Amino acid sequence: MDDIAVRARVAKGTLYLYFRNKQSLFQAIIQQEISPVIEAAAGTIGADESVRDFLERAVLPFVASPGLERRAAVVRLLVGEAGRFPKLAETYFRSVIQPGMDVFRRLGERALRRGELANRAVLQFPHLMAAPLVVTLLWTELFNRFEPLDGEAMLRAHFDQLFQPSKPVRNPRRSKGR
Repeated sequence: MDDIAVRARVAKGTLYLYFRNKQSLFQAIIQQEISPVIEAAAGTIGADESVRDFLERAVLPFVASPGLERRAAVVRLLVGEAGRFPKLAETYFRSVIQPGMDVFRRLGERALRRGELANRAVLQFPHLMAAPLVVTLLWTELFNRFEPLDGEAMLRAHFDQLFQPSKPVRNPRRSKGR
């Protein structure tokens, strides 16, 4: 709280006017920085839209947007503080991880029904859909200054591994004469 007050250029007591403790401050940070991403991924998928296309539309902005550094800092904070403050990990789990896994589970089931998955592993481990997001966050916070990572390209490559290639749409006029 001391560090946050210094960065915000306010007295520590001012923080306590808005947040009763570190956990409530962390919850507010999650709501601002991370929850919109989960909400986007939980958005409406078009009736004819493939799961991969939906994920590219809903999740790629997460790794390509200017807020990536702030979200990476939240994850670093969580990793650094969860041992001393287990309630922070629980808050993050309940606010981000659990809803995210529910979304990825539903998307995996839809992809299986539609024949889009390359294999069934994502049904048992929906974490596989989220893995490149976590790697991108951690890499951005820890190693990007040494070797930048194109999180968007990595996510697309990961989707290539998870999903069947799209079947080309046949043009009925071209196939009649040939």
